[in-house]
Amino acid sequence: MTTFYSFDVRASDAEILVTVNGIPVELFTSGQSGGGPMNVWMFNGANRIVFEMTPKGENARGFAGIDVSGPEGFETLVSFEWPEHEGPAEYVLDAQDLPAWSWLRAEPVPGAEEEVTAAVARLHAALEEGKEQEFRDILAAMYANAATMATPEQIEQGHQQMWSDFRKDLQPLGDLAVTAFRDGQVYRVLDAGGMAPIQSVDDDGGIFSTGQWWGKIDGSWQLLK
Repeated sequence: MTTFYSFDVRASDAEILVTVNGIPVELFTSGQSGGGPMNVWMFNGANRIVFEMTPKGENARGFAGIDVSGPEGFETLVSFEWPEHEGPAEYVLDAQDLPAWSWLRAEPVPGAEEEVTAAVARLHAALEEGKEQEFRDILAAMYANAATMATPEQIEQGHQQMWSDFRKDLQPLGDLAVTAFRDGQVYRVLDAGGMAPIQSVDDDGGIFSTGQWWGKIDGSWQLLK
């Protein structure tokens, strides 16, 4: 059984940013609470997890914890509470037996914002023009990650579902904000509203989105997550 690492956050009159190994995985704004997995941004060895709270009002309070579940059950490894805790909260988590996630193979490419923007445009064009193989190639790193947890049949089913969902009502690309992390090993792309840039609307008005995390692997820009 795989060991799963996750975070748990609650923010009141404050914002809390969760960073895993230098990658900002989620920002919780005032009144928000929730959690999420960390495995995909971790590696074997010492992993640095940081929770940074920014007060947004006089009654700023926050909570952040790290949980682990696996063969031996569920455990909270550490937790922090603000304002009792002052400043950012940092925890070094020693992990073993994690898969070699695709982003770890990405080469650091500083200053590649224009290249990444062009890669997002290619992904959008592949959907718009019905180029399924190009879509598949750009998502190769994601599918390699999925292969650590799913069968080839399940991965193919997920691919076909994504291909169908994103082509139904694909939205135009807007202005993009591209930010590099880990010296350009990982890039984040957001639209003007802070969402992933590739978006489609389903019949009920729900929004599918992707295209947020990128890395250059074996000479080509690929979607990491």
